[in-house]
Amino acid sequence: TNDFDNAILIAMIRSVNDAKAKMSQMMLAITWDRLQIAQELILAKHQFEDHELEQFLRVAIIQNKTGFVEKFLDADADMKHYLTYSELSSLYNTMTQKRQTFGKMMLARHS
Repeated sequence: TNDFDNAILIAMIRSVNDAKAKMSQMMLAITWDRLQIAQELILAKHQFEDHELEQFLRVAIIQNKTGFVEKFLDADADMKHYLTYSELSSLYNTMTQKRQTFGKMMLARHS
């Protein structure tokens, strides 16, 4: 399925070239963990605004995609600006909720 996912993502990237589409394409690349495609076909060819990089950074952190976090920092995402107390608290709460949800699913599955 990786080849099929790659083909879909590459086709989407090549077919639509507006800023809104690039946001969606990057989100999909993060979710599908397609760092190389994101780097070569999106990051290398499109300049994102700071707030867009911060959105990507948040999703990458929540989804534990460390390679993407590194690339966004390399692309000038400003961690000092992004990681406010409020954002750190929000990330912590989001991650805690994800762990609780996973734990409940595992308990339900094995009971």
